[in-house]
Amino acid sequence: MKPTATRALTKARNFWLGPVDPIRLETFRVVTGLSLLLYLAARWRYAAEWLTPLGYHMSSRVFTAVPVAPPLPTWALPGFGLLMFGGVLGLILGWQMRWVTWVVFGCVTYVTFVDALASFTINKLFVVSLAVFALVPLWSYWSVQPHRPVQRPSAWALRVLQATLVIQFFTAGWCKVAHGDWLQNPYVLWSQIQGIYRTDIAAWMLRVTPAGVWAWMQYIALSFELLAPLLFLVKRFRPIGFLWGGGFLLMIAVTMDQLIYFMLQMACYFVLFMEERTLNGLRLWVRHPRRLSRWLRRHALRPST
Repeated sequence: MKPTATRALTKARNFWLGPVDPIRLETFRVVTGLSLLLYLAARWRYAAEWLTPLGYHMSSRVFTAVPVAPPLPTWALPGFGLLMFGGVLGLILGWQMRWVTWVVFGCVTYVTFVDALASFTINKLFVVSLAVFALVPLWSYWSVQPHRPVQRPSAWALRVLQATLVIQFFTAGWCKVAHGDWLQNPYVLWSQIQGIYRTDIAAWMLRVTPAGVWAWMQYIALSFELLAPLLFLVKRFRPIGFLWGGGFLLMIAVTMDQLIYFMLQMACYFVLFMEERTLNGLRLWVRHPRRLSRWLRRHALRPST
C-alpha cells in the first residue's frame, strides 16, 4: 500500500476508533437527560392516554411501519412512571450508570412502540442516544459517585452522535428541496406558520412582519440545513454553526407549538462539537470554583486541538 494511502487509512481509523476525552459525551449525557426529563414531565399529564388502554392505540395490523407494543394495565402506570423518572434522574446524576442506562433505554423504547402514532422523531433520537450510552459506559466526570480515573473511550460513539445531528439537519433540508417546493415557492414558511402549530408569538409576527421577510427567513433556514455538514464538521466554521443553528432552533421553538422539546433536544447535540477545553473548564468551575483561575492561566494560551 502506498504511503499516502496508509496515512489516510491511519487518519480515518484514528478519527473513528482512536481514543478521545469523554468530556463531550459525558456533558451530552447530562443535558440530554435534562431534556428527556422535561419532555416526559410535560407529557406525563396525559400518560394514561398514550400508555394504557384508556387512550387510542393503532393495531399492528393497521400500523405496519413499526412493531406496536401492548399498552400497560392501568394499575401499572404509577410503577412505570416511578421506574422511568427515577432512571432518568439516575442518568443525569451519573448514579449506577451501567444499570440505569439500560432501564431508561428500555422504558423509552417501550414508550416509542406503544405510542407509535404520536411519538415522532424526538423519541427515536432518545433511543439512539441511550443505546450509545449503554454501549459506552463512561461516567467519570459528571457523577455523584466517587471519581475514578478517566477512561478514554473509542471515538466511534462520539462520531455516531455527531453524525446524527448533521444527518438530521441535512436530510431535512434535502427533502424540502427534492420533495417539496421550498425553492420554487417563497411563501411556504409563511403559510406553514399559520397552521395548527401557530403560537401567540407566531401570530404576532404574522401581523407585523411583511411576507417578503418570511421568504428571506425561509431561505436562511433552508441554507442552514443544507450547509450543516460544513458548519459543524469543519472546525473553523463551528462558531457560525452554533450561532446560526441556535437562532434556527429558537425561531422554531417560539413559533411552532409543542416543538420546543424537539428543539431543546437538538440543541443538546451542539455540545458534541464544543471544545473539550471549554467543557473541562465548565466542569472545573462547577466542581471546584477556586481552581478555575489556575486552569485558565494554564490553558488560555494553549492552542486548541
